Amino acid sequence: MDFGIKDKVAVVTGGDSGMGKATAKLLAVEGVKIALIDKTTAELKTTAEEISKIGEAIPVTANLRSLEEVEAAKKQILDKFGKVDILVNCAGITGATKEFLELTDEDWYEIINVDLMSAVHAYRVFIRTINCLKNEANKPYFQNFHSNSIFSGILID
Repeated sequence: MDFGIKDKVAVVTGGDSGMGKATAKLLAVEGVKIALIDKTTAELKTTAEEISKIGEAIPVTANLRSLEEVEAAKKQILDKFGKVDILVNCAGITGATKEFLELTDEDWYEIINVDLMSAVHAYRVFIRTINCLKNEANKPYFQNFHSNSIFSGILID
């Protein structure tokens, strides 16, 4: 199926496994160049090598909880591909490891930092890059899939 996204550049957070890895593979099949971002270097490199058998993919190691690391990741991606057209957020914690009443404030802050703030940082950094594409043929697309339970997307004109 041709979605008309061949030669676009996609940033996929949480790209070393799970939904991020699966999404990156699907995009690569469509001819999209993939930049995988995650904090796990070894797994990220393995996934990038696997996706490179389908299309072009690069691993970019960054802790998405750090705005500075996301900015550095953007620079690496722009140095390699020159643009970003698609942002897919899949980074997240798969779920609480304790019963609700056993979770401490620190547990909740960790969940919020990974599931919410990592997406905020990615949007904050990459919207600036993608918004420079104003014509109809280059409308950017953003999709969130983190936490395995949240599905929301924003289409920016």
